[in-house]
This record gives sequence, structure tokens and C-alpha cells, in this order.
Amino acid sequence: MRTLVAAVALVAVICSSSIAQFRKGDVELSMNASLGSRSMKVSSRGYDDSESYKFMYLGVCSGIFVTQGLSIEPEIAFMAMENQFPTWYFLGNVSYTYAVEGAKAAPFIRAGIGVANGIPVLPGTMAVFRTSDKLDVQVLNAGGGVKYQVAGAAYLRAEANYKHYSWSRALYSGSSTSSDYSYGDFGILVGLSVLLGE
Repeated sequence: MRTLVAAVALVAVICSSSIAQFRKGDVELSMNASLGSRSMKVSSRGYDDSESYKFMYLGVCSGIFVTQGLSIEPEIAFMAMENQFPTWYFLGNVSYTYAVEGAKAAPFIRAGIGVANGIPVLPGTMAVFRTSDKLDVQVLNAGGGVKYQVAGAAYLRAEANYKHYSWSRALYSGSSTSSDYSYGDFGILVGLSVLLGE
């Protein structure tokens, strides 16, 4: 009986009226973050080695709706790993949010391009390695997920996200020969959004 009551309550919440429609002129402010740590120990034939470090990620995005559901989203993220210089990425995204009439859940997709000065070193964890002092890493971004209205203009946001990083490095200082690198990273992003109307 409790399961049935919980299921009915969940359906009622999902289907309850939503005031936000992601209209032209609305502005959406979003944030997602990650904190974590990693530890590793290797033992082999009398050889012992271990390492551990902490990492953090903070991403901020501002979406400006140019038509119903379609927004332009500049995005900036700060990533840091213990004992490493911090890294940044800057993206320009285009996103489409489909507002389902009378529902609190709104699916969305987005894609973009940008630059960074580092790459993730642990897929899906946002732990990063700084590759240079310049923003010379190209980033392609694609994702999709759902925004769920929790109160008024506040939304929980969950996204399956893929980023592709590519960059080139000279084999040695002054060399005209370079190595090309390519790296893909898939992760689940969870965050908060606030929708500001006109």
C-alpha cells in the first residue's frame, strides 16, 4: 500500500502545474559541482607505492532564451586537483529545452564548442591535468538530460554529458614536428538552475 501511495504521489508531483515555460527573454542561471578524492596503492615483488589526491569542479552557465525553448549558453568551469595548477574551460553552447505543458519535468539537449587549458585524467570524475598556460585545448561538448522544477523558478538539473578534447604539442622546444592528442570524457552532471522571467 505504501508503494502505491508513493507512486501516486510521484505522478501527481510530476504532472502538477508548472509556471515556467522557457520563453523568449527568460534567463536561466545554472551551476553544477563535484568534489572527490582518489587513492591508489600498488604492491608487487617487494615494491610498494601509493598516492592519493583530492579534486574539485565548479561549472557555471547562463542561458539566454532567444525563442521558446532555444537558448544560447555561455559556460565557464574551474577545475582543480591537489598539487596541480588549476584549469579552466570556456564554452559557447546552444540548448533546447522542451517544456511539457502541465509537467514539472522538462527534457533538454545541448551542444557547444570552446577552449581549455587542461584535460580530465579520470573519466567522469572531473579530476584534471593542466596541459599549458594557454587556452590551446579545443573542446566539443554534447549532452542531454532533464530539468525538474522543485520550487517556483528553481530546478534540479541532471545531464548525461560528453566532452571531446583535442590539442597538439611540439615534440621538443623549437621543433616544427608535433604530436596530436585526442581525449573523450563521459560523465553525469547534477546541478541547480534558476529561471528568471522577463
